[in-house]
Amino acid sequence: MVDGKVSQVNELVFNLESFISKENYMIRMSKEIEAMLDEIYPDEDIIQDYIGDLAMYSPNGGDHLYDFDEILPKVKLMLNWVNQHKIA
Repeated sequence: MVDGKVSQVNELVFNLESFISKENYMIRMSKEIEAMLDEIYPDEDIIQDYIGDLAMYSPNGGDHLYDFDEILPKVKLMLNWVNQHKIA
């Protein structure tokens, strides 16, 4: 992984941690995380599944949407996956 990718992954980890801690868990952040995941891991099926989950997120939920409590375990799994697959 080149230096640019390492920097992107570090930013992604920061954003995921901010989301999990509720420091920033608004739709704008979930969309940013979606875009970063897709850019960094375009060929990873599991990541594409996570992107689909985030696309169905709204902080308060709604018809066919995940609320924060429902998406939180998935975001924690995303963070775990990214941490296990990153190169320092």
